[in-house]
Amino acid sequence: MSIATNILIFALLALVTHLVVYRWTLRDRKMAERLSSFLEGEPAAKGSLGILGTFRQTMSRRINDNDQGALKLRERLVQAGLEHLQPGEFTVIRWGLLLLLAGAGFALRGPVAGVIGAALGALAPNGYLALRTQQRVGVMERQLADATDLMANGLRAGNSLQQALDQVRRESPQPLANEFDLLLRTATFGSGIHDGCVQMVQRVPSADIKLFTAAVLIQRQVGGNLAEILDGTSQTIRERLEMRGQIRALTSQGRLSAVVIASVPVGLIALLALINPSYISLELTTSIGHVVLGAAAMMEIAGFLWMRKIVAMDI
Repeated sequence: MSIATNILIFALLALVTHLVVYRWTLRDRKMAERLSSFLEGEPAAKGSLGILGTFRQTMSRRINDNDQGALKLRERLVQAGLEHLQPGEFTVIRWGLLLLLAGAGFALRGPVAGVIGAALGALAPNGYLALRTQQRVGVMERQLADATDLMANGLRAGNSLQQALDQVRRESPQPLANEFDLLLRTATFGSGIHDGCVQMVQRVPSADIKLFTAAVLIQRQVGGNLAEILDGTSQTIRERLEMRGQIRALTSQGRLSAVVIASVPVGLIALLALINPSYISLELTTSIGHVVLGAAAMMEIAGFLWMRKIVAMDI
């Protein structure tokens, strides 16, 4: 099919999608207009929210009603530091990106490119969440040792546990300060220090955070000098960080080899496309060639992830 035909098909799909969204959100838009008229005393302008805005609210409300999936997604968003984003909103973004990339690939290069675009659109948001979570947890793990020492010093000075937590909350950098703020709020105004520590572990998937919370909870159950326990915990956290740095230095060659090996085929294809386009024209212009390129890309990604898994070590 020609590019004009693909663009026409994409436009028709976009129109059908727009009509479906309009019909699906019609009830919610009418309800919003009546509610706005009741609260403000005058009729609201029709379409004030817009179809996309109403679609976002409708998806957010309906997806948030799905308890299990919404709770799991909400937990992942909190772990990534995106607690302001609702599960429904993230799902709308994910589906919108999937449809956009799939439609663009289908319009420009055909069905195979559309499938590849859909796969990228489905995987990219989850990859972004995983990357943000990894970066956020890494920053907090580097900040935790100093925060533990600060808390131990506060306890030696005669402060209570809540006062020591408040000192850490005030003097620690972000994002760790926010986590200690939530821990302190739960301990002071919520259901106690135990539930606060459990929720902190759920928000931050880190072995060092688990070690810190375990030290606090065990001391509250069996007694002992919490300042000395935290000193030992801080030393353990620092040793773990040092060992991670050493392992990262020792495996740097393997990680670099994974990047180089994965980049060679891509660079070779780009070089051939510039030097001798006819040599790889079949792969770029035929459906079978698209399938071959798609399979090669999948194997490249799988091999890269496999090599990264080999050199990755958990401590």
